[in-house]
Amino acid sequence: MDLTLRRPQVEMASISHLYNVLLPIYGPQITSPAIRVLTLDAASDQNRDTIAGTLEVKYLDDAPKYTTLSYVWGDDSRDPQEKIFCNDGYVILVTKNCWSALWHLRKLFGPITIWVDAICINQSKDDPAAAEEMDGQIPLMQRIYSEATESYIWLGEGNKETGTDEAMDFLKQGGLPFRWLIRHWIAKDIPSGNMMALRLAIYLTLRRFTFRGRSHFSGIQDILSGTGWINRLWTMQEGTIPKKSTVVCGEKHIPWISMMCAIEYMDLCHKSLYIMAFITFPLPFINWKRLMLLWQQRHQRESPCEFTNAPTPQSLEANDTLSSQLEEQKKYLQLGKKLAMYTMLFSPVLIIGTWYGILLGFTAVSKRFGKFNFSAVLWPLFIFLGLLSFVIICSFIFIVSNRRTICNSFRSVVLDNTQEHLCMELQSRVCERPEDKLRGIVGLLKSKNSVDLGTAGKVDLGACYQTLFMELLKESGSLNILTLTCRARRGHDLDNCPSWVIDWRRPQAYWFKCLFEHRGRSSRFFKYEIGYQFQRKAGATRDSSSHWSFRLDDNAPVSRPTLIVKGVALDTLEFASESLQTIKSMDEDVSDSIAAFQNSLFDISQGNIKITIDSLAIFAGFCTGIPEPSFSRRKWIAVISADKGEQIMLEVQRRLKLDTSAWKFHKWITNFISERNMVLIRSVNEWGLAATGAQRGDALALVSGVSLPIVLRRIRDRHFEVVGPAFIPSMMDGRQWDRLGPNASDLYLH
Repeated sequence: MDLTLRRPQVEMASISHLYNVLLPIYGPQITSPAIRVLTLDAASDQNRDTIAGTLEVKYLDDAPKYTTLSYVWGDDSRDPQEKIFCNDGYVILVTKNCWSALWHLRKLFGPITIWVDAICINQSKDDPAAAEEMDGQIPLMQRIYSEATESYIWLGEGNKETGTDEAMDFLKQGGLPFRWLIRHWIAKDIPSGNMMALRLAIYLTLRRFTFRGRSHFSGIQDILSGTGWINRLWTMQEGTIPKKSTVVCGEKHIPWISMMCAIEYMDLCHKSLYIMAFITFPLPFINWKRLMLLWQQRHQRESPCEFTNAPTPQSLEANDTLSSQLEEQKKYLQLGKKLAMYTMLFSPVLIIGTWYGILLGFTAVSKRFGKFNFSAVLWPLFIFLGLLSFVIICSFIFIVSNRRTICNSFRSVVLDNTQEHLCMELQSRVCERPEDKLRGIVGLLKSKNSVDLGTAGKVDLGACYQTLFMELLKESGSLNILTLTCRARRGHDLDNCPSWVIDWRRPQAYWFKCLFEHRGRSSRFFKYEIGYQFQRKAGATRDSSSHWSFRLDDNAPVSRPTLIVKGVALDTLEFASESLQTIKSMDEDVSDSIAAFQNSLFDISQGNIKITIDSLAIFAGFCTGIPEPSFSRRKWIAVISADKGEQIMLEVQRRLKLDTSAWKFHKWITNFISERNMVLIRSVNEWGLAATGAQRGDALALVSGVSLPIVLRRIRDRHFEVVGPAFIPSMMDGRQWDRLGPNASDLYLH
């Protein structure tokens, strides 16, 4: 339609008339859940660079056909300037990223009917009815996205210079850079089956021995994190709830199953040192991995969904859901990894053996015909020695080149509990308003219909976060959520809340990472860790079940429920350090940090010190991605364990700065503790870390269902306030809980 034939544009202020009078979806006259949807007009030569459409009301109970858009508003969200023309002259202002998404979707899929929050919900800040409409639409988010025929995930226009189009083609194939000789496929484009596993093994072997271990396309970074879609809170439910999604970047689009298979391939490369991990991918894929685990957990019992009209391969006829197809693909990826391992292991032996056989055969033939000449066999001997040297050099470079890979593998750990994924994502994702931490995930909660969301902009944040804690506890049934609590880091607007309420604005999810360890060997000669595997520890309470209940005090002026748990209060803290200062250079006075470590190590055996510092170093490595070699820890222990005293302290500081490896470790571990708001603590024969705010005299407790010890502040007998989690490596095997757990009693957390 030629926009020049439209009636004169209605004044901007009258856009409220469109929402509230012509197309109302909220009010006493609306008797069933209603939404607005936009049907885009087809593009023509006259309006190619203009977006127009018709906005209309649909009732969800009538099962309307529509799609949805998941995107981020962009940097111009506070002052949108791009225009969408609708309903004969009305103009709706949207951000540039939203306009670009609609323009590309229209070009790719034609005049679709789509739900877009910036258009279909009244966003006017000057209209009092807008806030009421918003409050009525947020509880419908789960229905809006789950009942849509398809959801489009917009990741931006892409970048021709970095090659996002080529990267999208790569992701469309499930991350696998080959297509020939494949007999079985998933969703038409993803290689699968035994032939894929064999091709993957050959591909990885060639990549390894030709040292071509870089990512295939630098555009993958722009796709995974370019627009910040994966970091926004609201997109978590938008990516998790829909049954069928399509990922769009620029003029390329791929089905959700392709993205899932590609992320699985990246994850396998990330975890498989020496076999696949030399092929590196941008670390934001870890966030995508957690999102997809949440999607799988939500949809694993859902009915099958169709995608891409592609014929189902014979080998996967029975696997007609995305989750089952993904599991099938993971099986073949693992097979390809094993074949690659055997190929890499035996190929040098095969090459050397072949040339050695040629040498022996040539010598035997020469002797047989009486023409043996020692100089005639020198060239195969040189070739043999050359190949042997090549294999030795390759092995050396192989070990050295994996230093970066190990650092990257340390940086992120994908947990094996879906509710832990939810908590980590909730803390790591950003949103404009603090109360959106609850409003943005309400669609993922089972009790979403009974959650009081309050009014936009007028929410009691303390009540909001208290509700969020209680709902997540009901959702997961796991008290491990207490490891995210740190009362000393909470804002003053939460002072009237119970001590167990979490301030979701301040990340604490890194405490989960101390539940993991790696087992492997270290080499003093190469100064590198040369092999390991991730393994989850038993935990302080050895996977005990969670027992909890709430007791409400209706007589209190502010509702402060008491959380009742089963647990055992252990010894009190004999020492808790002040917050450590970050070390920036060697010229600084580091006596305070040395004193803190020496006081925490007081009366601790050398064996316990070694075990604990090894565990702390692994924990820090998981969080920072920069693990220090074990010999640095040993030198640091030798220096730091000197006798205490003012003169001795100066000598310890001098010796520490003279030993480069010990100094590097001291700076590294001190900065890790400081930047993550931890303190050093010591109880009877135990030492470790605790959340900031821990004080001498606080109680160290084991709570049933919580994998870490918890620091509690005693109010009276069996009544405590929560200070935060603690990491005591000697408790992480669960033996103390085995001994004391049967005597656990009720602990009242206020």
